[in-house]
Amino acid sequence: MDLHKIIQTNYHINPLNIQQVTDKSYYIEDHHNKYLFKKSSLNEKSLMMWKHVLETAHKKELRTILPVYLTQSSDFSITINESIYYLSPWITNKEINIERIYQSIGQIHFKTKIPHFVKVEQFKESFIKFKQACLRREKMLLTYIEKFERNIYMSPFELLVCTQYRDLKFICKKIIEQIERLIDDNDDRELIEWSSCLCHGQLNFSHVLQARQTYFINWEKASYNHASVDLIHLFKTEVNDYDSPEDDLLNFFLKYMHENQLTYDELIFISIHLLDPTGYLKLVDQYVRESSVDSMIIQVQKAQKMYRQLLFGLKFTNLIETDVELNLDDEEEEID
Repeated sequence: MDLHKIIQTNYHINPLNIQQVTDKSYYIEDHHNKYLFKKSSLNEKSLMMWKHVLETAHKKELRTILPVYLTQSSDFSITINESIYYLSPWITNKEINIERIYQSIGQIHFKTKIPHFVKVEQFKESFIKFKQACLRREKMLLTYIEKFERNIYMSPFELLVCTQYRDLKFICKKIIEQIERLIDDNDDRELIEWSSCLCHGQLNFSHVLQARQTYFINWEKASYNHASVDLIHLFKTEVNDYDSPEDDLLNFFLKYMHENQLTYDELIFISIHLLDPTGYLKLVDQYVRESSVDSMIIQVQKAQKMYRQLLFGLKFTNLIETDVELNLDDEEEEID
């Protein structure tokens, strides 16, 4: 495609330099500005939500949502060969600052928050079923461990799972405690306070640009959901590696809470999702059934990454049981 002509016709920009950055994005420069021209994964349905995000950003002055340039026909995007493209400012990214990420996404969540209530009966029913599933998975894991230990020589995967079993057993115990706490705390209520807000849908560091201010890009999977959707995705994506910034993600979490205060029920909800061993046990089950298409090395790597996620879940749970809970109590006392 003649990208020079497309940009000139649709945006009245005369490109001096066009460079392909990835298979879906181009760097464009003219006399005055630098741009990113991107082929999106949007379809007719998600396009409507994506446009709503941009309109909401304008109305509510959400300056951390990276804007896009309007076309000559005042549209947010153009269609080329049935694919949807859009043009946005080119931002030179700097080192990730987790404090600013928390503050910025917290502001978006708070400014778009829609409070509502959920029936406790339905809420409890789903978590009672989940508790039963967790108990079954814990027994299944023990069965696998016993099977591995009967082998004279363990494979690297079996050895890894056996070494991690003590922590996994504790994680299973902890998630049951959190589920029971969530259920018991709501025994005397008919409704539980909840909320929905604008969620990015795939929040991670690759969708954050930080220069003089923080920008969140690629809102193609956006939806209105609970704020935990973004936080859980961020945590699970960014704590996989041995050098992940998990300490900063924990230590600066109060920065998010200062922008968008979550209830203790909501924090426990996040904790439960982070402690959920389903993904880990699925990997072990695939190994036992020999249904995995991955090599031994890849299976070990996946198990180790999942294990790091679960350990982070333990640390987050400890955080809300100590620091965050104390801060919430302090604030309630001040109000009283």
